[in-house]
Amino acid sequence: MKKFLLCFSLGIILFAGELNENLLYIEAKLYPNIMMLVDNLNCKKNIKIAIVSNKQNIKIAQKYKNYFPKNKKFKITILKKLNLSFDVYIFTYQAQKTEIKNLVKNKKIIFTLLPNNVQNAMFGIYIGIKVYPFINPFLLKEANIRINPIIFKVGKIYEK
Repeated sequence: MKKFLLCFSLGIILFAGELNENLLYIEAKLYPNIMMLVDNLNCKKNIKIAIVSNKQNIKIAQKYKNYFPKNKKFKITILKKLNLSFDVYIFTYQAQKTEIKNLVKNKKIIFTLLPNNVQNAMFGIYIGIKVYPFINPFLLKEANIRINPIIFKVGKIYEK
């Protein structure tokens, strides 16, 4: 019985790790497409992207960067401390409200890698029966960021 429980637990741990890798891969393919729907990004020649990470999530940030499509238009940097010199910020952790307010005030685009958790980001990923882009229209409006309305037809809208 103990061996069965050990094998069962190990299987769950391995599956959860694989799910995170698959989720990162999906987000790395989805987020650049969303970025092209943002009015003030689709006309830029170079989009500067910051993956904001803490010490615990640095490996996740690196994996995400490796999954991101290789495109000369995207310049990706991993940050341990927030600064305002980038166009897009992708958080690997739950961002603090002061960080979000500062980014929104400066009209920066905010993504989160945490599934089903978009209250402190403009975009994320929703996992339910299906996987959807998760959109926070409140932060988009507060930052006065315009986006192609097609995303609202295919995404899940965050409601406070």
